[in-house]
Amino acid sequence: MSYEIVVASRHDPEVYKEAHELLRPYLNRAKCALVMLDYDGCGASVSCAQVEQDIETNLQRNGWSADCCAAVAIEPELEAWVWRDSVHIRRALGYGLEHSEKLTAILHRHGLQTNGKVSRPKEALIEALKESPSKKPKSSNLFAAIAQKVSLQGCQDRAFNKLCQVLQRFQQQCCR
Repeated sequence: MSYEIVVASRHDPEVYKEAHELLRPYLNRAKCALVMLDYDGCGASVSCAQVEQDIETNLQRNGWSADCCAAVAIEPELEAWVWRDSVHIRRALGYGLEHSEKLTAILHRHGLQTNGKVSRPKEALIEALKESPSKKPKSSNLFAAIAQKVSLQGCQDRAFNKLCQVLQRFQQQCCR
């Protein structure tokens, strides 16, 4: 499957309100349209599911087939899945086995972890890096190292699972 990424210059609020306009030039060039955005950043006063429905409705009104267009609103953030396997993220962030309690304490102190679940993954990553014993910088290499180690099997994230289903559907229905 080939693809092109279209980035909204005004970020998630523009994606929510104007994705159908941003993708209009692709109606005759592309078979499928997938819109992704961060729910918390889009400024909507409706539910995450309603944001997705609004975007999909606008895409369909503008010529995209219902079978070949979809929206995925990520809540809270796509980064949430990496925190599932804390051993790999702990190592990638520079917290050896002897520092695992320190990482937990940092997350609790900043109100980023309750009942073993990280509530704001991006902020948790930033705070963990600030106090990392290894003083690792935030970088694309760091994210690549984490992504290569953390398993996607058993992921319970609604947005991630919808994304997988949409891509499978697109492959079956639109990309023959």
